[in-house]
Amino acid sequence: MKNIVKRIIPDFMRQQLKDYIKQNLKSYAEEDSSLYKENPLPFLLDSQINRLLYTLFRPDPADAFGRNRYVVELFKDLSEKHKLIKKAVVKYSVYHVCIETSSYCNRKCQYCHLSLLDRSDKNDKMPISLFARVIDSLAEIGFDKRFSFNLFNEPLSDKEHILECINIVRSKLPNSYQVLTSNGDFLTPDYLNALLNSRINELVISVHYDGMFNKDAQIKKCLSIIKRLGIKEKYDYQDIGAGFILVMDKSVYNSKYTKYLALRSEDFEVQGSDRAGVLDKYVRKVPANSVCPGVMHSINISHDGQLLPCCIMCSDADSLKPHIYGTVGNDGDIFDIFTNAKASLWRKRLFAPQDDIALRPDPCKFCGSLSAMTQEDCDRKFVLRTLLNKL
Repeated sequence: MKNIVKRIIPDFMRQQLKDYIKQNLKSYAEEDSSLYKENPLPFLLDSQINRLLYTLFRPDPADAFGRNRYVVELFKDLSEKHKLIKKAVVKYSVYHVCIETSSYCNRKCQYCHLSLLDRSDKNDKMPISLFARVIDSLAEIGFDKRFSFNLFNEPLSDKEHILECINIVRSKLPNSYQVLTSNGDFLTPDYLNALLNSRINELVISVHYDGMFNKDAQIKKCLSIIKRLGIKEKYDYQDIGAGFILVMDKSVYNSKYTKYLALRSEDFEVQGSDRAGVLDKYVRKVPANSVCPGVMHSINISHDGQLLPCCIMCSDADSLKPHIYGTVGNDGDIFDIFTNAKASLWRKRLFAPQDDIALRPDPCKFCGSLSAMTQEDCDRKFVLRTLLNKL
């Protein structure tokens, strides 16, 4: 087992991993831990090691060692390697694919890229030929994980186009889990029924706001949408701290495919991200404290076929264009681009030591999404000592 662990954890990461573990174990030995009091991010030492494990070996760290033999390859430039190796890396590493089916969005939310990059007069749909090319590539590896139809677009703005995209995914990736998030502005009862019968597995209506977030006002908006869509007000209310989710009871909608229908609203003054450094208002004062699962386990493709490192990056933002991995067609297929030199270097830089933020990619240095992450309670002490013995 020890040799297996050494093989799948890159050399450059092993000492850093040991240091994190030792710091964690030290904190357990101190009844009144000064480490927590002195650290500006008190959950850092307690969560970093588990975050690292989760990132490397998602979804099940306990059963990880030896399971993903291609972890090391995520940190290598595979440009000159055989296509079968690239396919294996994507097959065993990628758990979420996001495709921006069009450029259009009818809103300019203050906490979104589009508050600065107006797309309301732009409607560049991803060509079906390009969409199908990506899906065909995923079909080659039997992709059966999470698939989303949006980044910074409103996918329901073009009914014919989105239904065609959904049907392509379902016919070629029958075991994938299809997810669609919408602002709900274009939804009607008939449109909703069409989606529920199109084999979408999860449909989330994101209920936005202008100005300041007001929970009571947002709940009223949600109830108004429910009424407009002709659905009975039967739901499970879930408080998520800085917001809420109304999960509709399955008895109020008729679908043998849709497992989850919900309306979600959250306070982006609390939960907001600086969108990879683009929105100055949301830039955090403290460095991001964790590694990121996105660059390890997700493929994000803009409406014009560009692969982005992260789902909070918009291909239209000038400051982010230098960070695009490549474009489907011009730079090969998704396997070529996800495993190229630019992508592997980005992943390496995200594992830079905490005290050397300069090594991290600029869009990630103060990422609120990373800084807000915490871990579920577990017997970390046992996990850490076990792992330390294996390194």
